[in-house]
Amino acid sequence: MAGRGTGDGRASGVGKYDQSSKWLIQHCGNALLRLAGYGEPILWEAVQSEAVHPGQLPDGLVRATLPDRKEPGLFLFEIATYPEARVVEQMTRGMLITYLDRKQLPEGTVVVLRPKGRYQVPSSVHIAGCCGESGLDLHWRVVDLSAFEADALLDLGDPGLAAWSLLGQMGSSPKRTVERCRQVIETHPDAVERRSLLTIAQIFLGIRYNEKSLLQLLGGHEAMIESPVLDQLLDEFLERGRSEGEERGVERGRQLGIVEGRQLGIEEGLQLGRLESAKRMHARILDKLQSRLGVVSQKSERRILQIFGLEVLEDLLELAVTAPTLEDFEAKLAMLATEP
Repeated sequence: MAGRGTGDGRASGVGKYDQSSKWLIQHCGNALLRLAGYGEPILWEAVQSEAVHPGQLPDGLVRATLPDRKEPGLFLFEIATYPEARVVEQMTRGMLITYLDRKQLPEGTVVVLRPKGRYQVPSSVHIAGCCGESGLDLHWRVVDLSAFEADALLDLGDPGLAAWSLLGQMGSSPKRTVERCRQVIETHPDAVERRSLLTIAQIFLGIRYNEKSLLQLLGGHEAMIESPVLDQLLDEFLERGRSEGEERGVERGRQLGIVEGRQLGIEEGLQLGRLESAKRMHARILDKLQSRLGVVSQKSERRILQIFGLEVLEDLLELAVTAPTLEDFEAKLAMLATEP
């Protein structure tokens, strides 16, 4: 997914959009095929690329049988937060890796979430050899969500398309569009997936608006706290911290000429990842307490923010959900704070 660049050309700093888009591809790939203009598939499944390097994996790969085709085909999706030149490189790499893995060239689609500047993602690339005698042409579809009317997507009544609609043209009443989006998502028969779709809808809406009242129409913090997608995001931040710390440690090891640099980096990365996860657990606990039991005292808030053990924080989150009163929660919190 395209965003702020990293050393290998992949995105960073947009993990929540990346993870949300991947979840939608894995769980609602049929809706994304409709969004890209392929129509409703007869059968479909999300498949995993066999490429070794995770940084080279496309955002999503779907195998689907379309109504006018006898055999299933592969459909590769690359999600770009904004139109950027690096998307072409990512799409080219994804299509070629998939061809090498699967011996089948996928149909490619770039989905651009929001416009930015004048750059437009092209729908093809030509790669020429050094003498001009060899060449490679690749083509794909480009879906600019800002060109869609939100109401037109919501009229289809597909919960898998509802979150994408929030990045389309809303007209003069964003509130009405957000309310319709929630109504469509609420028709999904699976409660767990409904919560995940509401969380993703909030994340996408946050690209455009930072109004708490609009986010609250989709369930607010409470819906996000109860969503499995948020847990996946926390896991991703933990893994990212481990990976980044490992890379720094390996480089430090090279400079010092010691093999221990790799282990040092792993340990540093794990600490960074745990710190990020703990901070997000703090926010979940405080949000749950405030929504259920009222305003938390500054003393209790300080005690919560001083705890970084993830197992203890998980216990506190459960207690925040089940404690009958704020006094009961604070009594248990005080006991934890005094334990060695």
